Amino acid sequence: MDERKTTEDKYLFNDIFDEVIENIENEDKSPDRPLCDSLANLNQHYKDFQPLAKGGMKRIFKVFDCKLNRYVAYACLHPNSPKELHDPFIREARLTALLEHPNIISVHDIGMREDDTPFFTMELKVGKNLGEIIREQEEGAKSGTEFFDGLLESFVKVCDAISFAHSKNVLHLDLKPENVQIGSFGEVIVCDWGLGKIIGDKDIEYDQLLFNPDLLNNVTRADKIVGTPGYMAPEQIEFTGNKNKQTDIYSLGAVLYTVLTGRSAFSGDVESILKDTISGQLTDPAKLELEWQVPASLSAVVLKAMSLDSEDRYQSVAELKKEVQNYLSGRTTVAEQAGLWKEFKLFYKRNLLTCNIVLSSLILIAFIGSVFLFKLQQKNVRLAAEKERAEENLKQAELERRRVKEGLDRMYTEKDLATALLGDEFERIRESFELVDSRVFKDPVNSLIDAERRLKAVTPENRAYRWAQKQLFYIYLIQQKFHDFEINFFTEKERKIVAKMIAEMVVAKKRDELAPIHLYKDFFKVCCDIPYFSGSALKMLKYDGKKRQSEQDHSVLVEIILRSVNKDWAGSFLYQNSSNYLKLSGKGLHRLSLEPKELFMRGGHLNESVCLIDSLPIKKLDISQTNVSHLWVVSRLADLEELVMKDVQFRDLEPLKYMKNLKKLTVTKGFFTAKELSQIPSQIVIEEVD
Repeated sequence: MDERKTTEDKYLFNDIFDEVIENIENEDKSPDRPLCDSLANLNQHYKDFQPLAKGGMKRIFKVFDCKLNRYVAYACLHPNSPKELHDPFIREARLTALLEHPNIISVHDIGMREDDTPFFTMELKVGKNLGEIIREQEEGAKSGTEFFDGLLESFVKVCDAISFAHSKNVLHLDLKPENVQIGSFGEVIVCDWGLGKIIGDKDIEYDQLLFNPDLLNNVTRADKIVGTPGYMAPEQIEFTGNKNKQTDIYSLGAVLYTVLTGRSAFSGDVESILKDTISGQLTDPAKLELEWQVPASLSAVVLKAMSLDSEDRYQSVAELKKEVQNYLSGRTTVAEQAGLWKEFKLFYKRNLLTCNIVLSSLILIAFIGSVFLFKLQQKNVRLAAEKERAEENLKQAELERRRVKEGLDRMYTEKDLATALLGDEFERIRESFELVDSRVFKDPVNSLIDAERRLKAVTPENRAYRWAQKQLFYIYLIQQKFHDFEINFFTEKERKIVAKMIAEMVVAKKRDELAPIHLYKDFFKVCCDIPYFSGSALKMLKYDGKKRQSEQDHSVLVEIILRSVNKDWAGSFLYQNSSNYLKLSGKGLHRLSLEPKELFMRGGHLNESVCLIDSLPIKKLDISQTNVSHLWVVSRLADLEELVMKDVQFRDLEPLKYMKNLKKLTVTKGFFTAKELSQIPSQIVIEEVD
């Protein structure tokens, strides 16, 4: 085995030796500079002409540059082109060559062909133009997709190219998707500067020469305009129009329109497209019926860029580019004039992770805080229970200490009252409670006078004195004795609302008079709206009804409390003082009384609800077309002689048996059966109406 391996190594060494000897011999025969010699001996600069594209003015070939050893794009005029096109063709090449930018096609060479016509070569980009890409991928051009964002990023690069050209005072004047080449690796090149001009340079403007529609692709309306319909600015259509940087911005807006919608901004024949362009008949991209929704922010950008008046467009390409970049980065555009809510939503979307972390942290903190507060509350409950037991053991001394600690609040007053109830004042306090909390609804004037007398008998050394004083203030509130009333009866929040009202009523009335209704009604409405104060407001109403001379003025307060109890009632309230006629109508009026549990009584007891309208003298009542559900409250109106109840929602007529003074009843014809009507007392005249 070792002998065979030695033999193989010997043959391998011989082969390597022969190869080295051969390379040395070839080096001795080769020239010193083969590349230079081959370049000097070239007989042909360009070869392998392969057609790429052609337009109205020139043809483009893919050719092999023998000098540079690479393929380039070769542009030349059509055969038999007039000599008038030679110089513009060369100027296009030189103008393009001046614009050295990554997103503008590069010119490598320029010269004359054997047939005495000009040519120039450009970099060769492998890919498709923007128009082809949009047409092929139209169904995928939906907002939010990677393809859609890629198109917008390519558009931003187009803006970079045009912005650079504008910095050199060069206009393109023929921007359209077909003149934007996109390479396989995302390279974006703006091509075809044949219509370009230098701002202020008369020699570089070739419009009149290029008016011939046979010489240029997409040239329309011979002898008048040059450009591509649908992408031309209005000022390009008029021969005398002033072309400036806003002209290219309009075209960029039209290109963006196509990117967003997959179609040109204008449709139809050439004449209609030009007419719509001049008149500004442009459809909002966001309102087109497409398979995808065009973002409103970019739609606003397009409309601004394609404004009919050039002064209303973006003042620079950089502004337009910034708008598109704002959209891509999840920000609002200036053109859409977004509100604060959209700004917030986009901020959240841009900073989704951070916002979610912050939000989660806040939720966690809130949860921990809630747990802490819950445990703290439980602890406080336990401490309160222990404290209460300690107070029971310490009896009177501990109770006094607790009152001093808690101050002059409602709890302090109630504990003073509880202490007094254990002593000799029990009967007096009980009677005061009964007078103020229950009897006041039936005889408000005498009940309050009696309660006031009893409370004034409580001396300062009595433990119930503080409570008695507050009860007196409460009675003064009901009696409208605002000269003697203590504003601290209300909470701090309530004091801010009623302080000015009370001051105005004190100035406007004498000590023993009722407050003027135009001032008192606002104060009464505030009292009706205070939570847990409905019972007190009803006492104020009952007292006012007994004392106020004008029943018409008092009806204002009745309406206020009715609307306070029936929050959804927006119907009408009409009271005629001369005939004692009250008319209530409208859906949402359900209740004409308050239940005992809603009065928050601490003394006495009521077996029935308290009527809200019986403080008015009522002889005729109309409750038609309301949601009142029964007549039991109405049956308490002792003076009621006539009742109208058309289109009501109840059928129980039993309460009519208790209306001794009722003489006439008006109902909807056919609503009640003959059997139901037969149960009505015979002294009541029944009128059925349609």
